[in-house]
Amino acid sequence: MIEICEPGGEQDVRWVMAALRGAGEPELDAVPWARFTDECWAPDAVPNLLRALSNPDHASSSLSELWTIVRTEGTSDVTGALAVPFLLRIAADPAASQRGELLKLAAEVGHRNHFGTDMRASLFQMVDEQDRETIDGYGRTVAWTCQAAREAVTVDAPLLIGLLDDPTPPVRANAAYALAGALMPPPEVTAAMRERLAVETSPAVRISLVLALAQLAVEHADSDVTGWTAALWADLGNLPDVRFAAALAWLCATTEPVPDRMLDLFAEVVDVRLAEAMDDVPWPNHNLRRGGLAAWLVAFLGDMPDVQTDLVALLAVSPHPALRASALRAAYAVASEWRSRTDAMIGLLADRLHDTDPAVRRSAARHLVRAGAAVASAADRIAVALDDPDPEVWAWTVVTLARLGDARAVEPLADLLSRPAYPWPEPRWHPDGNPDPGNLLPAMSPYAERLAPVVIARLADMGNGWQRLRCDLLQGISHWGEHGAGAVALLTELLTVPNSDRTTVVSCLARIGPPAAAAVPLLDRLAAGAEPGLLAILVWTRWRITGKRAEDTAATLAQLASLANNGSQPLRLLADLGPVAAAHAPAIRARLSADNHLTTRVQAAFALWSATGNTADTVPILTAVLDESWEWNPFGSADTTVVDYLARMGPAAAAAVPALTAFLEADRRIGQFGLNDPVDWDQRCRQSAMAALRAIRPAPR
Repeated sequence: MIEICEPGGEQDVRWVMAALRGAGEPELDAVPWARFTDECWAPDAVPNLLRALSNPDHASSSLSELWTIVRTEGTSDVTGALAVPFLLRIAADPAASQRGELLKLAAEVGHRNHFGTDMRASLFQMVDEQDRETIDGYGRTVAWTCQAAREAVTVDAPLLIGLLDDPTPPVRANAAYALAGALMPPPEVTAAMRERLAVETSPAVRISLVLALAQLAVEHADSDVTGWTAALWADLGNLPDVRFAAALAWLCATTEPVPDRMLDLFAEVVDVRLAEAMDDVPWPNHNLRRGGLAAWLVAFLGDMPDVQTDLVALLAVSPHPALRASALRAAYAVASEWRSRTDAMIGLLADRLHDTDPAVRRSAARHLVRAGAAVASAADRIAVALDDPDPEVWAWTVVTLARLGDARAVEPLADLLSRPAYPWPEPRWHPDGNPDPGNLLPAMSPYAERLAPVVIARLADMGNGWQRLRCDLLQGISHWGEHGAGAVALLTELLTVPNSDRTTVVSCLARIGPPAAAAVPLLDRLAAGAEPGLLAILVWTRWRITGKRAEDTAATLAQLASLANNGSQPLRLLADLGPVAAAHAPAIRARLSADNHLTTRVQAAFALWSATGNTADTVPILTAVLDESWEWNPFGSADTTVVDYLARMGPAAAAAVPALTAFLEADRRIGQFGLNDPVDWDQRCRQSAMAALRAIRPAPR
C-alpha cells in the first residue's frame, strides 16, 4: 500500500511536480531548481548537466556528475525527482548517448538506498522506514522524493512502454526497471511487458521483464504472482534465463522455504552466459554482484545458512572456473556470517585448494589465509599445497600454516622470508578481498631458534616490496624473548631514522625487555624533547628494560594521563606498574568520569584496579561498556580489551558472565564493519571470551 503524505508546503517536491505537470510539457527553466538545491551545488548545476547530456562530447561526464548529485551515496536528492521527466525524454531520443543509463538513473531516484543490501526480502522494496523518517535540513523526507520520482514515472508510462520495443537491449531492460517502480501504473504496462517477453531475444532483457512483472504484482498485492512465477521456473520448456529470473521473482514474492528443486535449477543454469546476462540486469546491485554471480546468488538468499551451504556446495563444483571462484567467495561469506557453517565451508575451500585451475586455487588460498585458527581442522589438506607450483598459492599456504604454528611451515617460512622478491601482488581491490600476509610469527615461537636469524636478516634488507612486512616482523620477533635480542641493534638504528614509526619500534624494545639494555641511552635522549604520546611509551619502555625508576615512571605517566585528549595510552602503560601506581589513584580516578572518552574510561578502570585492587568502582564500568555496545557492535577494539581486563580481575567480574555467555552461544558471528578477516577476528574474540569465563568461574578442583 502506498502511503500518501500531507502536503509539506513549498518544500514538498510532490506538489511542486504536480503543479508543473498541470502546466503542460515540462520545461527546464520552469522548474524552481534553486528552491531545492542545497549549498553543496550551484542552483543551476542539475539543469546545466541535463542540457549537457545532449552533447556527445560531454554526455558521459555529465551523466556521471548527475549520478553524484541526485543519488548521493545511494540516497536520492530531491533534485533527482525534478530531473526524472527530463531524463526520460532525453533517453527516448535515439540520438542520445547512454540511454540505458539515463533510464536507470531516472528509476533509481524512486528507490531507497539499496546499494549493497538487496536480498530476497528486499529486492523489490522501493521505500523503507528510514526513508520515511529521514528529514533533511529543509524539512523534506526522502520518502517524498521517492514518491515524486515514482509519480513522474507513472505519468510517463506511455513513453516507457514505447521503449520496451527499442532496438537497444539496455534501453529495453532499463525501461522495464523504470516501469517496475511506477507508483500507480496503468493496466497497459503489464500487458505491454508480457507481449514483449513473448518475443524478446536478449537474455538480460528477458530477466528484467520477468522481474519487473513480478515486482509490480508484489507491489500491488497480486496473489497470482507466486503461482505464475512457480510455473515459469518449474517449466523445463522455458529458457534457462527465464527460469532463473522466475525463481528469483518467486523467492521475492513469498517467504516459503527454498525448494530443493530450485537449488538444482540454480546449479544447472548458472553458467558464464547467465553471469554475463546478469551484468546487464538493473536489479542486482554492484556491491553484491562484484564477487560474481555465485556469490551474489548465495547472498541474495539472506539468512538461510542451511540452504546457502547446500547451494555453495553445488556451485563450487561448477564446470566453469569463474563460477567456482565465485562460489568460494560465497563460502567464505557464509563462514563469516555463521559459526556453525565454518568447518563445512573451510573444508570446501581446502578441497578447491587443489583445483585444476590456478585462479580457483589462488581464490581458495586467499580465503583460507583470512580464516586464522578456524582452518585447523583442514590443516592436512592445506599442507599438501606446499607443493603447489603457483608462487602465490604456495606463499599463502605457508602463511596459513604459520599462523597455526604448524611445524610443517617452519622450513617453508624460512624459505619464504629468504626470497629476494616479495611474493604477493600489490595491494588492490579484489573480489577475494585483500588478505594480509602479516601475523606470521606469534604462533611460530616454538621454532624461534631456527627462524630468528632468518627474520633478522630479512629485517636488515627490506627492499623489493618487503617493507610492507617490516612492522609485522618487528612486532612478531619482539615476542620471542632472548631470540629477539638479535633485533635490538636494528631497532635502535630505526629510532634514529626520520619519519620512522617510533612508537612501534619502542614498543618492540619494551617487549624484548632486559636484552634491549643497549638502547636505553638513546631512549633517554629521545625522551628529553618528546611530545606527550611518545614520551609516555619511552619512559615505560625504559622501566620495562631496566626495572629502575618505577616511582618516577608512574609519576610521569600519571601526569601525562591528566592532560586533555591524552589519557588512554598513559593509563594503559600505568596499569603495567601495578601497586607502584597506587599513589596516583586520585588522578586515575578522575579519568573514570563519563565525560571522558570510552577508551579512556576503560583504561582508567583497569589502571585503578591494577594499582589498588579496587573492583567496586572498576568492574561496573567495564561490564557497562560491554553491555552497552553489545546491541549494535559487539567486540569492537574496546570490547576485546575489556574482556581481557575482566579475565585478569577473575571472579570479581562475575557481572560480565551473561554477556560473555550470550556471545559464545550465538551462531551468528559478530561482523565488524570493514573488517578484512571476520572469521579470524571472531575466532580470536571467542578465545578471549572463553578465557575470561574460565578466569571468572574457575573449575572446582
